[in-house]
This record gives sequence, structure tokens and C-alpha cells, in this order.
Amino acid sequence: MSALLLGLLRSAVAHDPSSLGLWIKECNVSLELGMSDETVDSIGGIITRCLRLDPAKRPTAQELLKDPFFDDVD
Repeated sequence: MSALLLGLLRSAVAHDPSSLGLWIKECNVSLELGMSDETVDSIGGIITRCLRLDPAKRPTAQELLKDPFFDDVD
């Protein structure tokens, strides 16, 4: 089953990287991983930004670390 989901994810992201967050929500990843919807949304947003096709539009590591998701990380 996970191979099928991974294949669907790859296909969705290849066609529209911005759809990753929606895909994560539709697959109820938060329930499977025991994460809140807010955490899943944050992770999905980070991954979506990293997968932008234009490298000039992708965030740097420094920019990613400024995301509120990482506020509690030492």
C-alpha cells in the first residue's frame, strides 16, 4: 500500500509541486503519523517550497530555518 501511495505522490508532485500540501491532507497523514493538522500543514508547506521547479525560487537552508516550524528547535 505504501508503494502505491508513494507512486501517487510522485505523480502528483511531478505535475504540480504545489499540490503536495493538499495531497498530504487528503491522505490523512496527520492521523497516520500522530501529528496535528497544523504540523502537517507546516511540513507540507516546507516540502512544497523545496520542490519548486525553478531553483531560484527554492528557499535556502537559512530561509527554511526561519520558518516558524523550527522555532522550538535549539
